[in-house]
Amino acid sequence: MYFLNALSIFGIFISGVNGIPWTQEKLTHRAATLTAGEIRSALAHTDLDKMWQRDLTPLLVTRYPGTAGSLAVQQHIKTTLGSLEAGWNVTEDSFEAQTPYGPRTFTNLIATLDPSAKRRLVLACHYDSKYYPPQWHGKEFQGATDSAAPCAMMLELARALDQELKTHKSSSPDLTLQLLFFDGEEAMFQWTATDSLYGSRHLAQQMESTPHPADADDTNLLHGIVGPHSHPPPPPVSQTRTTSGLKL
Repeated sequence: MYFLNALSIFGIFISGVNGIPWTQEKLTHRAATLTAGEIRSALAHTDLDKMWQRDLTPLLVTRYPGTAGSLAVQQHIKTTLGSLEAGWNVTEDSFEAQTPYGPRTFTNLIATLDPSAKRRLVLACHYDSKYYPPQWHGKEFQGATDSAAPCAMMLELARALDQELKTHKSSSPDLTLQLLFFDGEEAMFQWTATDSLYGSRHLAQQMESTPHPADADDTNLLHGIVGPHSHPPPPPVSQTRTTSGLKL
């Protein structure tokens, strides 16, 4: 379901806008529904077996913040997006935050199709895995559904729709796509307001303090966990709006 949700949002994004002034588009936007044929056409470019080998396998490593696994996953995401013809701009948002185990360094990855565009449709996931301290006797958590699979799906869709995204980039300068790969979503010890969501809280603060053009205060976000205990599905993209980054 996450894959189809993300595919639908990619498809709606690619379908473009109708010449409405960019500051007003968010007021008139209505989410489109892809036809069965459009979904089949987009899925024809995907290969889930290859996605398992190309993306999911490299992501399924112990990758809590600051580890060699985390650095390897970061490199895989950057290399994958950097190899595409659409020309993604991938930047790092590295910062240090206090945790129950002392200061730790975290790194968000921000991939933007067209950094000069005025509006951005945002899809997000987290790539880190849960940390277990030494008293857990070597226990490790790799987090297939939480959240390697959503990251792999986002990479596969970016790969499958590479040519469509390349065309959109040159034809729709006001609206672009942004992929966020958060670090530090998992609690280092126990989930609290300060021991969790390190990456998204930091980026939200960055966004809130960054000047934006008037009336440009909307962000659409998709974030999920795949599996039998998934969070409730996100609302339709047309209803998902934040007036500051704090809701990331």
